Amino acid sequence: MFEAGLFVETFLPLFILSAYKNSVHCKSIEQSS
Repeated sequence: MFEAGLFVETFLPLFILSAYKNSVHCKSIEQSS
């Protein structure tokens, strides 16, 4: 069984980064239209 801490440290930043990029992408689309 893998360490939960390692999973969180690896997955959580990627999840936050993708969510941040998606929010920025949506905002830029709203502004351009």
